[in-house]
Amino acid sequence: MNEAELIALIEHLCKEQDETEWLEFKENYSESDALGEDLSALANSACRYKKDKAYLVFGIENKTHNVVGTSFNPYRAKGKGNQDLQIWLTSLLQPNMGFQIYTCLYENNSIVLFEINPAVDYPVRFKGVAHIRIGSCTTKLSNHPEIERIIWEGKNKTDWSAEICPGRHSLTWMKRQFEKHDWNLRINSPIRNPRLIHGMMSNSLIKQKSP
Repeated sequence: MNEAELIALIEHLCKEQDETEWLEFKENYSESDALGEDLSALANSACRYKKDKAYLVFGIENKTHNVVGTSFNPYRAKGKGNQDLQIWLTSLLQPNMGFQIYTCLYENNSIVLFEINPAVDYPVRFKGVAHIRIGSCTTKLSNHPEIERIIWEGKNKTDWSAEICPGRHSLTWMKRQFEKHDWNLRINSPIRNPRLIHGMMSNSLIKQKSP
């Protein structure tokens, strides 16, 4: 996502009337455990509401959606044990749904945006505990068994493997689907090299749509 796309996304999110279960605004970062719980909750809520992404945005005032900026630097922040924050969070979020961190200056204010993939098949846990957003609050998923059942039963699953890859960038699209659905962990190797995809095609495991 380039800077123009990022700013357009921030403007779009700020137009939401209120925080939702898949969108949270914060002025500043508090501490690493709270952030991990928020990422778990947002991933599970995105699954519940069938959203392609959830978002956590730092530097936006919660109630007014005014741009106030943040002092949070996700690339300098540390998790417990002085480990880099992103690596620390990734190691404690299971299954690893994946998230991206973006930063930019918007209206001369620093903004940090976490773009979070939804849970797939299983609730996302942080330190072994799954969380969920109820209104604007983060709480334990175990307190809401009816929502937990929706995620476990896979009512929000999409069989993307049965879809036709769109357009001339189909290999890029498929790579993203593998990563989004965590197949990189199942085969114990990150999908970073297009040769792996071409190898699967040559063995008729997958095929590209004819022009």
